[in-house]
Amino acid sequence: MDKLRNWNKGDPCAANWTGVWCFDKKGDDGYFHIRELYLMTLNLSGTLAPQLGLLSHLEIMDFMWNNLTGTIPKEIGNIKSLKL
Repeated sequence: MDKLRNWNKGDPCAANWTGVWCFDKKGDDGYFHIRELYLMTLNLSGTLAPQLGLLSHLEIMDFMWNNLTGTIPKEIGNIKSLKL
């Protein structure tokens, strides 16, 4: 998708991927972590990937106003920090 063309360039936190917001400090493990996914009104289609559950520091995930189908993957329940 044209709006997400920068998603194939390295680290999402270092490369400023569209719709991806990261913490401004490295975690205890020495890495930056994704804090928020704002992917609203991007005309995305398909289903949500179970791998989203691996974003263990994620606080906000917003996919409103897209054309997504299917169910919310149960793996998203593994994200203990998720608020929205």
